[in-house]
Amino acid sequence: SHGSTVHLTSKLFNKRQSRIMPINTDQLIRQLKQSLSPIYHIHGDEILLLQEAREAIYQAAKARGADERQTFLITPDIDWQHISSTLSQSGLFANKQCINCSHPTGKFDKKSANILVAYCKKPNPDNTLIITTPKLTKAQLNTAFYKTLTQNSTSVKIWPIPLPKLPIWIQQRMRAKGLISDTQSARMLAELTEGNLVATHQAIEKCHLLYPGQRITPAMLETILSNHQHYSIYDLTNAALSGQVQKTLHILSILKQEHTEPVLVLWNIARELR
Repeated sequence: SHGSTVHLTSKLFNKRQSRIMPINTDQLIRQLKQSLSPIYHIHGDEILLLQEAREAIYQAAKARGADERQTFLITPDIDWQHISSTLSQSGLFANKQCINCSHPTGKFDKKSANILVAYCKKPNPDNTLIITTPKLTKAQLNTAFYKTLTQNSTSVKIWPIPLPKLPIWIQQRMRAKGLISDTQSARMLAELTEGNLVATHQAIEKCHLLYPGQRITPAMLETILSNHQHYSIYDLTNAALSGQVQKTLHILSILKQEHTEPVLVLWNIARELR
């Protein structure tokens, strides 16, 4: 009897420990196939991986009926009462929601911490809450607020990818896009983007756009990465009018990355059509 009590206690302790221990993005993806937690805390400095983790949670929540998503960027003057009422909305006519509270520093003031602690202890079963913060210090994680959050949420720690492991990551990403990449090309891309994951991701997207299904060579990468010339909306319409499909898509993707105003693009196309 004593043995079974010890076994049960250690089982409960291990279950609690596994909940408190942060997981990485791969573990998150596996976990989301099984279940969805009411609260997630994503923390780290790799913007691309942070966005992808958040998107994976959004999609899992959507598959379970959450047809609305809301994002609150936490600023000093944000209305916490509005956030609180959004979180607690439920009932017959309320839609299931995925709510993201993104904090640029991770330093919550007393009022916001109190609201979130109360919510952590009694989350709304209709909603999924994501709290996004940068990488936190040990001192921050040891505050009462973060201890409560960690105990009542799934903590997703975004680990940076060490430079020596980046070529393998690149090859996996290329494979997922239907591209073939040897070690030399992957190493070259990692060196040229200096480990910047957003730039690396954009280069892979360009490879997918320009060389779909092909083996990516160092020469192709040089073309893509030296191809940082700025295209204008006029270059886009000229390429489209001369029937250069790949070039048109390539210019469009660059204009999109440079946050060119879509209205200007439409205006120029409409002007040419007249």
